[in-house]
Amino acid sequence: MQAVVKTPHTEFVMNGDVPRYFIEEAIRIFGKESVLLSDDGYINPFETDWYRTLDVDETPGGNLRFYRKQSGLTQKQLGDRLGIAPQFVSNMEHNSKPISRKMACRLASLFRVPVSRFII
Repeated sequence: MQAVVKTPHTEFVMNGDVPRYFIEEAIRIFGKESVLLSDDGYINPFETDWYRTLDVDETPGGNLRFYRKQSGLTQKQLGDRLGIAPQFVSNMEHNSKPISRKMACRLASLFRVPVSRFII
């Protein structure tokens, strides 16, 4: 069995014969919606209650907002890491300013995701 705990600031995976008390404790601490279980070792996150509760907007700006929130960063903190103003982060998230190729590469590197997530 595989057990995955995923919250905006925490993620860990337990594989193998996971003791039931570990799973119960993870549910007690993180909430049932954050603990994903699978007997076959594969969990499709897009079919979980956790994913359904997210405000997912499949645009470059929506993806930026998703990954920023998943990383536990505010717009100011992300702006500081990128050397840009928080307002510029907001503009990119709301798709009022396009994300340049160079910025998309920086974001992809920062969040460790494919650059295509930030390009139309």
